Amino acid sequence: MGIVGCRLNREQKRISRNIAPHVQDALLQVYRDALLGTGKGSVTRQQQYVHDAINEKRGNLFEDTANTLKKRLDVAANELAQSIRPALQKIAQRAEINLAVLYEKVFDNDEDGEIRERLLALLDTVQSNLDALKRARELRGPTPRADPARLNNDDDDEDTDEDSAEDDIASGDGDADDQDITRDGDSEEQAECEAGPHAGSSVEDAEVDEETGGGLSSELDHVADAQDKPAANSDTDVIMDVVPAHPGDKGPSDAIKVEVKMEDIVEDGRESDDSIGKDA
Repeated sequence: MGIVGCRLNREQKRISRNIAPHVQDALLQVYRDALLGTGKGSVTRQQQYVHDAINEKRGNLFEDTANTLKKRLDVAANELAQSIRPALQKIAQRAEINLAVLYEKVFDNDEDGEIRERLLALLDTVQSNLDALKRARELRGPTPRADPARLNNDDDDEDTDEDSAEDDIASGDGDADDQDITRDGDSEEQAECEAGPHAGSSVEDAEVDEETGGGLSSELDHVADAQDKPAANSDTDVIMDVVPAHPGDKGPSDAIKVEVKMEDIVEDGRESDDSIGKDA
C-alpha cells in the first residue's frame, strides 16, 4: 500500500503540471490580442476582452482539459498496475503454496512439520528455476519461425525431384527389358536357322519315341526306307509290330501285327504326288 500511495502522489502532480500548460496555450492568443489596446481606459478594455474570451472558450477549454485529465489518469492506472503486479503475483503464489501444503487435518507433530517445510522449500526452488528460465528466454529474444509457404515449396521441389528420378529409373528398366526381349528373340531365331526347319519335328519325334518306347519310330523308319526304294523290294511284304498301348502290358494278345504291301504304299505315294501337282 505504501508503493501505491507514493505512486498516486507522483501521478497527481504530473497531471496538474500537464493541465496548466494546456490552459496557458489556449489563452496565450487572447492575452496577445488584449495587449493591442492602448491609450486612456485600455486596462479596463483589456480586462473586459479577456473575460469575454474566457466566457466564449469556456466549454472548449473544459472539454479539452477533461480529455487530457482522463488520458493522464489512464496512463497512471496502467503504471500503477505494472508496479503492483509483481507484488500481487508474489502474494498469490505464496498463498497458493501455503494452501497446497495444508492438510485436511493438521497434525502438530514434528514429522508433519518437517514434511511441510521440505515441500515449501521444494516449491520455492521450482518457482525460482521457472523465473530464471523466463528471464533467459526474454534475454535470448524470440526464436525465428519457419515460413510454412517456404516449407511447402521445398517439399514440392523434393517430391518433384523424387518423381523425376523414379520416372528415369522406370524408363531405364523398360528400355533394359525391351533390349533383353529383343536379344532373346534374335538368339531364338538364330538357333532355329542353325538347327534347320526340321529341328522342331526332331524334338517332337524324340518325345514320341520316349513315350512309346522307341519301337514305333523304328518301324516307321523301315517303312520310309522301303518307300524310297520301291523297285528293289516291290513284292516284299512288311510286317510291322505295334507296341502295346501301355508299357506294363505283356503277352501276344496285346501286340498287333499289321501286314503292309509295298505296292499299296507306292500307289498311295503316286496319288498324293498327282494331287499336289493339280493343286499347284
